[in-house]
Amino acid sequence: MAATHEKLVQHLWRSYGIQAQAIIRRRTVLGIVDEDGHAYIWKPARLGDDEARLAALAGLQSVYQASGTDVALPLRARSGRYLTRVSDADTAGYLQPWLTGRHVDVSVAKERLRVLSTLAAVQRASQQAGFPGQQVLTRGTLLGKLRMKEKALWRVWPTVEAAYPVLRHWRQPTERRMTYVLQSYKTYLARHHDDTADIAFCHRDLAPHNVLCQPEGRIGWIDFDHANYDDMLHDAIQFVGHTVFLAALSAEAYRELVETYVAAAEIDTERAQLLWTLTTWPDVLIRVCVEWVRQGCRKEGITRIDHAIACERKRMRLQTELDLKGCPF
Repeated sequence: MAATHEKLVQHLWRSYGIQAQAIIRRRTVLGIVDEDGHAYIWKPARLGDDEARLAALAGLQSVYQASGTDVALPLRARSGRYLTRVSDADTAGYLQPWLTGRHVDVSVAKERLRVLSTLAAVQRASQQAGFPGQQVLTRGTLLGKLRMKEKALWRVWPTVEAAYPVLRHWRQPTERRMTYVLQSYKTYLARHHDDTADIAFCHRDLAPHNVLCQPEGRIGWIDFDHANYDDMLHDAIQFVGHTVFLAALSAEAYRELVETYVAAAEIDTERAQLLWTLTTWPDVLIRVCVEWVRQGCRKEGITRIDHAIACERKRMRLQTELDLKGCPF
């Protein structure tokens, strides 16, 4: 074992009673395997990862158990705390389970549908449990996030359009669609501002790399850096957006994707229509444009811009084929 990990090995034994036999670097975290073959992740704390937040996340273990899913939430140290330091000079961090499995493959219908039905089960379980940890875990909102993304896109748009003039033709339809989604959502919120049935615990970064397909088809959830209570549609529109980006969907497969969540979450017709509206948000294009500017608009990034445009065309085609009423295209 590398000498650089000696302090961590000592800390794991002292604070958790874990005798580490192997430590494996995994991007921004460290994987740990103990003498009995149990696996853990040591994760450096991010901004906002205080003791109260980690304790609130850990308190959601029963919610996931009730939903029949595995989850990587913070583990308590012998001291009773979740946030610990390897030494006085080190950044604080915390331990969590290292779940088995592989990332969900959204090109496989059974897997992508299972994610959405399991998501709905977790959200409903958090409501039935009385919103555990809500006072600590309520921060941003879906509306706030959409507004932030809108501002981010228009801030970088002159730069990306100048670097790739093809985007000039996308400004008006993108602006029209974003305005439509925001206005529709604000109108809905004005009518239902006191409706707690719309709120649930949300992962808020529901990309396929944060969801695992485990043995016997169980779903496992990892990486809760952005998790909080929010509008329960937040996770659904994120996952649908990633699936459109990554998988070749027919119109009927797209309909099945959304309707699987609608049925499992037991949402009414008005909420279902709102979900369809929110899925028209051009999240792929926004994300790729912002990332491209951060990377200096390098020529090799144009391939991703073209792919994002193709995905937005595909989404518009699918929604047109499904004859979604009221959509601005």
